[in-house]
Amino acid sequence: MFKFDPVGQTGMIVHNTFKQLLWVEYGGLNVGCFDGPYCWESLPTPVRETFKRTPSGQNAWPEDAMTAVLRATTLVSLAVLLVGLWNLARSSPRDFAVLRLWVAVTLAAMLASAAFGGAGVEPQYRYQGRLIWLVPFFAIIAVGLVRRARRAAPEIGATLEARSA
Repeated sequence: MFKFDPVGQTGMIVHNTFKQLLWVEYGGLNVGCFDGPYCWESLPTPVRETFKRTPSGQNAWPEDAMTAVLRATTLVSLAVLLVGLWNLARSSPRDFAVLRLWVAVTLAAMLASAAFGGAGVEPQYRYQGRLIWLVPFFAIIAVGLVRRARRAAPEIGATLEARSA
């Protein structure tokens, strides 16, 4: 297709990459299609029967509630991370530089994953789900680094005062 419509295909690649990158939801946990034909026929019968009894096989996962919690956690984590980076830039430039580098490398990895997952094939919830946990992880690290910098600030101030006296 790219050979015949490079502009259109490039547009879809960019669109699908960003769709994949920003896809934060649980949309495939419930797969209980066992009432209809052609549902998981490739599975051996004992495995298929066991799968029918799982929460996924019975469409029992509260996907909407789980998605709401995931999105809220991601947004709060992004806000905490940004505030943490801002505080670190002022209080601990070394920690700021290290965390900024890790966040940039991770963002590049997420973008590459989104490009392969969103442009190479159709976007799917599970691709971003493999990486989205890194957002709260970095937010927790930022909080820890800010707390450490705040605890160290009085000690540094006392050391400087002692040296100048």
